[in-house]
Amino acid sequence: MTVSPAKHNLSANLNNWKIAYSVDGTGEPVLSIHGGFGGAAQAVSERGPRPIAEALTNFSLIDYDRRNCGNSEMREENYSQDDIADEAVALLDHLEIETAIICGDSMGGTIAQSLALRHPHRVKALALIETSAHMRDVSLYGPFHHYSELWKSDGMEACYERRRESIYNPPPFGNVADNMPDQFKKFMAEMAEQTREAIANADESIVRAAAAGEVCNWAAHSSFDTRENLQDLPLVPTIIIHGDADSVVPIEHGLELVDDIKHADSTIVSGGDHGILLWPEAKEALRNWVEKVST
Repeated sequence: MTVSPAKHNLSANLNNWKIAYSVDGTGEPVLSIHGGFGGAAQAVSERGPRPIAEALTNFSLIDYDRRNCGNSEMREENYSQDDIADEAVALLDHLEIETAIICGDSMGGTIAQSLALRHPHRVKALALIETSAHMRDVSLYGPFHHYSELWKSDGMEACYERRRESIYNPPPFGNVADNMPDQFKKFMAEMAEQTREAIANADESIVRAAAAGEVCNWAAHSSFDTRENLQDLPLVPTIIIHGDADSVVPIEHGLELVDDIKHADSTIVSGGDHGILLWPEAKEALRNWVEKVST
C-alpha cells in the first residue's frame, strides 16, 4: 500500500485520542515516531525540526504527534508505553497500511521496540536511533521517577506547582556537542530563546495541560525495559544509529542493542551527541538504509 502525497494538518481519533499527523510523498510507507515527552515547549511554540523527517525528504513519510505531544490531544491519563505503541499501529490502520518501515528516535525508539514486539507483522524494517532497551537507572531519569510518583501520591496539581518555576525559567540552553555544526548550535540556541518567550506569553491553562501530559509520558516511559525481549524482535532489516558522545542516552545503551539484536546493522558516530541526525554521517546512514530496505 502506498500513501498519498502531501497531506498536512490532519487528525484522527486513535484509541480514543485525537492525534495530529501528516503524510508526505508516495511509495513505501515510513512511520516516524518522534522522541521527547511533549511539554509546554512543544505546545506553545512553533514546531521544531523533526530529524527523521528531515533525513528522509525523498521517501514517503508518515509523521505524527504522539498523545500528549505537540498538536495532539492533551489530557491527564495513566497509560503505558505499550498503549503508545498501539496508538502508532492504530494510525497505520487508519491509513489502511499493513506494513511500514518503522523509525524511532530516542523515546520513539523505545516505542518502536514495543510496537515491533507487540505487532511484528506490521514491521517491514526497524530503525532504532539514539535509543535504549532501558533507561530507568540513568541519572537523567531521577526527576522523571520523582514526578511520576508525586503525581500518583499527591496529584497532578502538586506536580505542576513543584515544576512551575523550572517551566517558566528553564536553565540556559545546553546539551550541545562541541563538534556540532555551528549553524545548528546557533539555530538551537535561537529556538530555545523563542520557546522561553512563547511560554511566558501563553495562556497558563495551556502550559498546565502540556505539563500534565509530559508527566503522563514520563510515567509511561520510565518503567519500560525490553532487555529480556530483544531476542523476540522480528527478523526484519534493522539498523541502530547512535553517537558515542551521547549525553542523554549513554553509548553503552546503544552498544547493548547492537550486541543483543544480532541481525542489526549499526552506525556509531564518533563525537555524536543526542540529536544524532544533525550529524551528516548519521543522516546519510539512515537515508541509505531506508533506500536499501524500501526497494
